[in-house]
Amino acid sequence: MTEIALVEVVTPQLVHDALNDVTEALYREGKYQDAAMLGRAALTHAKGVFGEAHPETLRSVNNLAMLYQTQGRYGDAEPLVRRALTASERVLGETHPDTLDTRLNQIALLVNQQRLDPALRALRTLDQRLRALVIQELDSTEQEAVKLQRLAAESRLQHVVFTLALAHPDSADAGRLAADVLLRWKRLAADEEAVIARLARTSQDPRALALAQQASSTPWRRRT
Repeated sequence: MTEIALVEVVTPQLVHDALNDVTEALYREGKYQDAAMLGRAALTHAKGVFGEAHPETLRSVNNLAMLYQTQGRYGDAEPLVRRALTASERVLGETHPDTLDTRLNQIALLVNQQRLDPALRALRTLDQRLRALVIQELDSTEQEAVKLQRLAAESRLQHVVFTLALAHPDSADAGRLAADVLLRWKRLAADEEAVIARLARTSQDPRALALAQQASSTPWRRRT
C-alpha cells in the first residue's frame, strides 16, 4: 500500500499569518522591541505580496503603530495610524471593523499623548457611530463574525473612555463621558453586568472596572 504524504503549500498568506502570530506572541510576553521588529518585517512582507492598499497591509500598518505606542514611540506611531486610517476608510469603508479598530488606535494615541480635547471629540463621534451601527444590526442579516468584531470595538471604546477618565480625574468632561457611554450601552444591551463584564475582559487596568461600577450606580459629579 502506497502512503501519500500531504504537504501543505506555503502561501504568502500563510507566511503573513505566521509573522503576525509570532509578533502577537512576543507582544503578549512583553517583548515589545522584538515584537516591533517582527511587526516591521510583517509590514514589509505584506506590502511586497499584497500591495500598499490591501486590507492585510493596512492591518499590519495599524498593528505596528500599536506596537510603537506600547513602547511610547508616539512620534513613530502617529503617521502610521493616520496612513492606515485614511486608506482603510477609502478601501474598506468607515464602518468596517478594521477601520473602527484603526480609529480606536488613533484615539488611544491621543489619550497617550495627553491631548484631552481632541480625544474627547473623537470618542464622542465614534460612540455615536458605533451605537447607530448596533441599532441597525438588531434587524440585520450581516455575518455574525462582523457583528462580533463590532462588539469588540465597542468594548475597546469603553476601555479607552475609562482610561481617559483615569488619566484626567479632574476633568468633568472625561468623567461625564465615561458615565454616559456606560449608561447608553447599558440601555442598548439591557444588561449592566454584561457591559461591565466585557469591559473587565478588555481592560488590563482594574481601576477601569472599579470606575465603571461606580459610574453605573452614581451620576458623575464635578470635583470641587
